[in-house]
Amino acid sequence: MVKDMKGFSYLYSLFFIGFLSMIVASYFTSVSVSYLSQKGVLNNEYYDSISREFLSMVLNQLIKKINYSPERIERIEELGVYNDSVYLLNIKEISSQIKIEIKKEVIKKNSDYNEIELFLRIKVQTNLLNIKKPYYADIKLSIVSGKLPYYFFPPFGELIENIYFYPFHNKKLYNGYKPEIYSDINSLLKNIFKKERNSDYLTLRESLNLKKVNIPVVDGLYVGDIEGEKYLYLKGDIDSIILGKNQNYQFIYATQGENSLMMKYDNNTRDMIMEKNGLSERIHGRFNGAVLIEGNVKELSSGEIIGSSVVQNGDAPAIRDGEEINFIVAGNLKIESSLKYEGISIEKGKFRREKTKLNLVQSDRKLFETEKIKSEAYVYGKELHGNYYFSDSVYTDKKLNIFGSIYLKDERYKELKIFEDPLNYMNKLMIAPITKGNWTIIKNIKLLEIGEK
Repeated sequence: MVKDMKGFSYLYSLFFIGFLSMIVASYFTSVSVSYLSQKGVLNNEYYDSISREFLSMVLNQLIKKINYSPERIERIEELGVYNDSVYLLNIKEISSQIKIEIKKEVIKKNSDYNEIELFLRIKVQTNLLNIKKPYYADIKLSIVSGKLPYYFFPPFGELIENIYFYPFHNKKLYNGYKPEIYSDINSLLKNIFKKERNSDYLTLRESLNLKKVNIPVVDGLYVGDIEGEKYLYLKGDIDSIILGKNQNYQFIYATQGENSLMMKYDNNTRDMIMEKNGLSERIHGRFNGAVLIEGNVKELSSGEIIGSSVVQNGDAPAIRDGEEINFIVAGNLKIESSLKYEGISIEKGKFRREKTKLNLVQSDRKLFETEKIKSEAYVYGKELHGNYYFSDSVYTDKKLNIFGSIYLKDERYKELKIFEDPLNYMNKLMIAPITKGNWTIIKNIKLLEIGEK
């Protein structure tokens, strides 16, 4: 994969989709048999072409063998890919012997999944008259295996149109399985609070600098501290949350009855302005990106600051370039407007970002209790950027464009058009629901070298 992630656009997708035609055959130069037959020659050019076709065929077989396998593996041989494996393949009357050599296998084990870097050499010897010129391709496969984030499994349906950036979501390679996805709130809170044990009200109160007892916090708008970084905890029904950009600041503005909380921050300079009910305080610190909400959100929208007022504006960017905001919401949710990253537009036909992320997970239980809740979501904006997990029913009033990923349990929505985010498949999200069972997915393929040897 390219080292420089800047300027990610259709170039990324075109490279890999091209690499996978046949599914990978179009990456390699091809010369038609009929054309050469008319010329009456079987020359080196055709030999090169057909050898690369054989390379494509065996790589395609490897992809199908590995990708979307419903199990967790420790080594690639568990999927039937062995060192010195030999394939005997035919293209019309031409036969070839292809040998797989596993040059290196690097395994990194995590709690939920394994990461495997596999370096292969595919060697082909094609039988064409007296031409003996072995070809090879060195390939690097990046594989993840175990309980995987939901965005590896795109939704399909009559009302869903997918624009693929992730190469292995090509429908010819996607086996159509729909794994069971669940949101483990305890795990998500552990990531945020950086605790090994489950988070409870005592954990919450300690971070909010409140009396250290394991009882619920009263309704209100709170700013907490986790290892020197700020986060937001909003308890009770929230009238509105507005996200936006103000000069070099990202801002988050929340209202609850007569109370309001404004956080403006620039994590690059560690400059933060906290304003609660009109009282302002400037501090030196960082926002860790977490917004925990225990209650219904009546309006979530993007907006801007005009004078001393915060106003909704669905055309304004909700997330400043380079920021990451992670919402966990235990309650009903109404997204009132579009929520966009700065500098991205569907009209330009590309999805470019570097580090910007908006992740929203709707919980099916209370955050610090085991009580189950039933929540609904309503989306009135026409364009959402980010990753969205809705625990139950989702209602939309128009065609919805998603730049990122979405999890839908019920089909109570209008038409969806999903532009996948290529960076999702390279960076682990801070909060992401995962599969209940184990899966093995090819995360990336890189052609290192191709030639004669």
